[in-house]
Amino acid sequence: MHQTLATLGFTGGALWCIESYGLDETAEEICDEWNRIGAALYADRVYLRPGAAEYISALRSAHIPVALATTNNRHVLSSMRPHVNLGEFFDAVVCSDDVENAKDKPDIYLEAARRINAMSATCLVFEDLLVGILTARNAGFLTCAVRCEDPTQDMGRLDGAANLCIEDWTSIHLS
Repeated sequence: MHQTLATLGFTGGALWCIESYGLDETAEEICDEWNRIGAALYADRVYLRPGAAEYISALRSAHIPVALATTNNRHVLSSMRPHVNLGEFFDAVVCSDDVENAKDKPDIYLEAARRINAMSATCLVFEDLLVGILTARNAGFLTCAVRCEDPTQDMGRLDGAANLCIEDWTSIHLS
């Protein structure tokens, strides 16, 4: 179910849940609830993965621009601020509400590249969703599959679809 919802984006996922489970709520009500839950979790439990901060800092020290393209909205991301200041890590942050489509269309990746003044062929997209890998590759981006904590993640399919694959951020050698 996680992969299905991630592909559809928030509103599409909410509509899918309404149809699949016969819910009485509106898509807006479901999205609002998901955002409340997400903000609470991000405020207390979400941190950058081990090694990610060091990797991103090394890129920025080398004057390589870094963008974040996420299906989360700004409110949810801002709840991380007490323990993760995204502005310290990313030159640009593109959220789902900044573009029209979810990660099944290249909008979010193209907008992230535009905001750092880069062409898709010169960007490397790190992604833990198969749909994201496929979409980014089809739009001309280089891709790197990243293992996440989702036990249903199919790393074999991700690895086969991506240009590169990492098990975790600590496996990237910075020197």
